Amino acid sequence: MEKEIAEKEHLRTELAFLRSQVNPHFLFNTINDIYALTQQQAKEAPAALLKLSGLLRYMLRESEEQFVPLDDEIAYLENVIELQRVWQKHNCYFDFRTEGSFSGYVIAPLILINFVENAFKHGAFNDPDNPILILISLENNELEFKVTNQVKPLKKDKRVGIGLSLIYPNRHELRISKQADSYSIDLKIKLI
Repeated sequence: MEKEIAEKEHLRTELAFLRSQVNPHFLFNTINDIYALTQQQAKEAPAALLKLSGLLRYMLRESEEQFVPLDDEIAYLENVIELQRVWQKHNCYFDFRTEGSFSGYVIAPLILINFVENAFKHGAFNDPDNPILILISLENNELEFKVTNQVKPLKKDKRVGIGLSLIYPNRHELRISKQADSYSIDLKIKLI
């Protein structure tokens, strides 16, 4: 019994650590960009501030739950992408697609964001002919999440996440494909 309690506590600690790793660099840049928009009295400033507020609320409140509605997680990703557009002065190209009905499904919060942030960090997204592709589909209780991007000629981040194995043991498959000029991930999670 004590071993089971210790394992659950260890899992909670690991998940809290994973949630704390959401990129603060993105948040600080977004705050600075919204500040610049307010200084210019740009019409985009209120909407950007509202999106940032929603992101922070989601990260701090809703993500405390073990699972959240899949619709909420997708809305969170859409807001992150929109704020990335603000940060890049709309000089970035994304092809964000969803397929299927997500209503009634739940997912571990913030499990997908690291893949999107890696595409921002390592991807070339200023070419309209080669946008970052983000696809989320759901069929027969299986979520498929794909991110494909052109690679900037910079040093790659070699860290490998552990959150999927902790949260979805034996219920996920992650394939990573590295080419000379592109990088893609294909994640499948069996939702219950």
